[in-house]
Amino acid sequence: MEISLTLSDAEAAQLHSMATELNLDLEETLRVYLHSFYSASHDLHLKSVSKLSYEEALVIVQHAESGVDGTYFQLRLGKDPGLEETLKLRTALRVLYHHIREKNCIPRPVCEAAASILFHEHEARLNLQANRSNIRTELLDSELFDIQLHAFHLLIGATDDTDRYRPDLGDDTNEPT
Repeated sequence: MEISLTLSDAEAAQLHSMATELNLDLEETLRVYLHSFYSASHDLHLKSVSKLSYEEALVIVQHAESGVDGTYFQLRLGKDPGLEETLKLRTALRVLYHHIREKNCIPRPVCEAAASILFHEHEARLNLQANRSNIRTELLDSELFDIQLHAFHLLIGATDDTDRYRPDLGDDTNEPT
């Protein structure tokens, strides 16, 4: 089977950079990248956005940013907690957003967790970049930004961008919930 893809210049440059880093040809690099994306959205057995409760999501996010073994705490230390853990955090942030987006105020625990993630963004990025040889490329290229973007969206409320369909984070339909 043959599949044709059209990439932007930035996407092509990122793919080429990944190929160089991994010492693979472009086709094999794309295969690895697509497998990683497929695994993130299909193989990790996370509850979908509609099935993860607000309370479960809040516990995940609070632990991630304050627990010594928490996902975001590990990122701040320059450690890669792994694809499954970062995906769980990103999904939980999205669940919280869906829960509070139509409300007039942000519950204090949600605000505290999101603010802490944003406050420590620079520390996490610097420490991860310093430890780049032990860090997955996609963590620095997209996952860390996605975590911070979701925390930001929790604090600023709804925008056109926050309602886009995200099957990689458990969205079941094209319709915002």
